Amino acid sequence: MPTFVSYHGVDATTHQQRVDELAPQGYRPISLSVSGDPSDARYAAVWVQRPGPGWWAVQGLDAAGYQARFDELVADGYAPVVVTATGPADGAIFGALFEQGLTIPWFARHNLRWDPVADPDTVTHENQRAYDEGYIPRCLAVYGDPSDRRFAGVWQRNDGPVPWSWWSTDPAAYQRYFDGEFGGGMRAAYVSVAPDGLILSVFRDQPIGEWWARHGMTAADYQAEFDTRTAAGLFPTVVQAGGTGGDARYAALFARDDTPLARGWTVTGPSAAGIDDLDERVRDFMTAHAIRGGAVAVARAGAVLVSRGYTGRRAAIPPSSRTPRSASPASNRLRNSCPSPTTTPAS
Repeated sequence: MPTFVSYHGVDATTHQQRVDELAPQGYRPISLSVSGDPSDARYAAVWVQRPGPGWWAVQGLDAAGYQARFDELVADGYAPVVVTATGPADGAIFGALFEQGLTIPWFARHNLRWDPVADPDTVTHENQRAYDEGYIPRCLAVYGDPSDRRFAGVWQRNDGPVPWSWWSTDPAAYQRYFDGEFGGGMRAAYVSVAPDGLILSVFRDQPIGEWWARHGMTAADYQAEFDTRTAAGLFPTVVQAGGTGGDARYAALFARDDTPLARGWTVTGPSAAGIDDLDERVRDFMTAHAIRGGAVAVARAGAVLVSRGYTGRRAAIPPSSRTPRSASPASNRLRNSCPSPTTTPAS
């Protein structure tokens, strides 16, 4: 578990104070959430003390301010890796994390509506485009209100490739989707919460070891979960909130280590001349197409000459958690956040 600092439910001034304190000590943010009324927004963040590329954090920016800062940072070689927002569609504020020197292709959008998928200014369209063109969501955010939801996201080239899925569901239904994904070997990789509790989530077929997930938590619930998981040697990798005051609800992911695990390979079947070359070609094909298991047989004149089975097996992983069934413990290529924008570089 890395050395980390995490906090939630703090106002903008307190959040900025923590930024000013932590950045010079070598901490870097890996999760950022803004929630509540934009006039009294609340922040949650996770920082880890580890080396990495240069970074900038922005907060409290309205749409025009965010777009302007975005354009400046991208021109200076930075790319967004996390975006968060709160407030109505016409009055939202944004926060974001940017990293320097990202070498893989990416795209980012905000102010996206919901349907239809054919509309290029909807989150459904952008996720379908990501799938079709070989990208994967790095983060997805939801803001606005139930009558006019808006979405933002950052997508990066899926070079693995890693199979992925995403869901936008009410809290009651989310548990069923979570159970289905978990049962299929997927893990929750990102989650965000709308002001009314709707959950926007991303799942990946990319093991990281032991992990736990919770949703529908009050601030007190989250604190209790945080205390339990950190005492067991895990740390929060994603903490997101939606709603205002006592109605705010949190969703969080915890892990012992957030580094993806390499897959091992199991090959069965009798050996034969040239078999190593065949095995290598099959493994390369399965890896390129994210295929977990396969078989190859070579026959001549009705006789099987070679038969091999291949499995991209997972590393041994301690049991990960299931999200509790109870809600309690249990635009344009980025046009996006207030006057006097706050930006903080890495030291």
